[in-house]
Amino acid sequence: MTPPVYEYANGDGTCSVTGGYVYRGSAIQVLDGWYVFADYCLGHLEANRLRADGSVRHKRLIATVGAITSFGQDPTGEVYAMSRSGGVYRLTSL
Repeated sequence: MTPPVYEYANGDGTCSVTGGYVYRGSAIQVLDGWYVFADYCLGHLEANRLRADGSVRHKRLIATVGAITSFGQDPTGEVYAMSRSGGVYRLTSL
């Protein structure tokens, strides 16, 4: 087994990780190779990148979308977030 490379505690409004994709699009060049995910309750879009030494670089993205239930990726590598409210959002900036 391999332990998780990133964890965060439940509390302060967090409740569940909604898994995403490694960004491979061209709209946000600085995000290339980062794993994009969200917390269902807070709706914060976040990203992690594993460094060569095994440590993790983490950043919270500017976008916030409530009740993210899933992610998708188009053939060009752009990432989309789906919300329980019915919206589908394309990630276009940090």
